[in-house]
This record gives sequence, C-alpha cells and structure tokens, in this order.
Amino acid sequence: EAEGRALVEETEALIDEKLADYPLLEGKKVAFFWLSEDDLGTFYIYTNNDPRAAFLGDLGFVTPDSVTSLITDPTQFSITVSAENADVLSDVDIIITYGTESLVDAIKADGRFANIPAVQNEAFVLLDSNDALAAASTPTVLSIPYCIDDYLNALNDAAEKIQ
Repeated sequence: EAEGRALVEETEALIDEKLADYPLLEGKKVAFFWLSEDDLGTFYIYTNNDPRAAFLGDLGFVTPDSVTSLITDPTQFSITVSAENADVLSDVDIIITYGTESLVDAIKADGRFANIPAVQNEAFVLLDSNDALAAASTPTVLSIPYCIDDYLNALNDAAEKIQ
C-alpha cells in the first residue's frame, strides 16, 4: 500500500511539474464529449464521475457551468444532450472527443452547435481510440507518465485557438 501511495504522489508531482510549462491551460472550461458523425442529434458529455472528465480537473481545467447545470443525477457518468439544446453550452472553451477532422466539419456544418465557443474557434482535441492520446485521456499511474506530454500539447494547441 505504501508503494501505491508513493506512485500516486510521484504521478501528482509529475502532473504539477508538467503543468508549469502550460500556463495557458489554467482555468479553461473543458468538456469531454462523445459525438457520432452519423447522428449529431444526440450526444453525450462525460461528468466528473468518469475518470476522463475527472482527470481534466486534476489538470487545472474547469467543468463549464453549462455542463454542471445539465446534471440531474449526481451519480451519472455522462449526460445526454439533444443537439437542439447545444446552444446552452455557451461557456465551453475546449471540446475533447473521439473522432477525426470530418467530425469537426460535420459539427461546424450543423448550425445547432454554432453557439459553442469551442466550435467557433475549432478548439478541439480529437482522440483516436487506438492511439496514445486516447490512453492519456483515461488516467492511470502508468498511462500518465507515458502520455502526459502528448495530451498537454494537444490541449495547449486547442487553447491557443481560443479567441
């Protein structure tokens, strides 16, 4: 148990050390979405009960108020959002999601997402479920040291697009 605690403390120290190189990230409002290019009518946002979203808080990001206001069950791992209500997400600076540039194109072409600052600025972090960046989004004491640089770089690239 002491070894496990030491590993966690080392990982937390590594996160703090790495974040010092990315001051632009501090306080940005980030949401982790699950969207399907084939059906944008309904999408999902992971809550802080999901490790992917919780890790963003560990990295100094803020859960947008618009997202927390949509949570009706505090035990949910995700919330379901109808695209017709996407305009309420007017405080989301960065969207993290699985997908490719064609998903971004589809979202931009769909007027229902036009009010989201992340969409206006194209501030997306796109994850391929088979790459290291996707592994970085699901934190473990093993994945964090391996992937944190790539993840923070991708998040910083998105943050640089914020107007």
